[in-house]
Amino acid sequence: MDRIDSRFPLGLKVGRQAFYRSCGNTASRSRTLTGSACADMMDSMDALLMRQAKPEDCHALAGLRHELWSDASAEEHRQELASVLAGETPGTLPSVILIAENASGQIVGFVEAGLRSHADGCDPARPVGFVEGWYVVPDWRRKQVGARLLAEAEAWARAKGCQEMASDTWIDNVDAQRAHEAMGFEVVGRCVNYRKRL
Repeated sequence: MDRIDSRFPLGLKVGRQAFYRSCGNTASRSRTLTGSACADMMDSMDALLMRQAKPEDCHALAGLRHELWSDASAEEHRQELASVLAGETPGTLPSVILIAENASGQIVGFVEAGLRSHADGCDPARPVGFVEGWYVVPDWRRKQVGARLLAEAEAWARAKGCQEMASDTWIDNVDAQRAHEAMGFEVVGRCVNYRKRL
């Protein structure tokens, strides 16, 4: 998997018990992890800190955002992040940027989530948590980092009163679709967007 816009989960199960079960489950994995490989992976997971992004994360986070959304330069991402991380949210509904930080202090993944007044396929009577972007650096993929980030975003949305989480991805991004479905998302619709200059 290269990058999955919004939408970038890696890891199929959430939680320590589910992780231990997946280490020995050869039916669901393309390769078997040995006991020591499982222990090493578990140690790296234990060393991860999940937290809300702070202004001092701006430079590193801009680089990761550029990897996910390459249509904007890292500098453009830095400018946008500087105001967001200073508390100047671009909209009226709450949003959050959560990061995964390893023991060396390196940011190895992030998820951006927000509240939306509505989302396709969700109850229109209440706000919905929405995954705006989700990215894990290549060396940390397949280590449950994406799953842990999503779990944190879901907890944030629950604390805001949400009962549903939504997301989207491009119709041709099959990897993203599979990853969403592996994390419990279900397809609620597909659309084609149009534009006409006036």
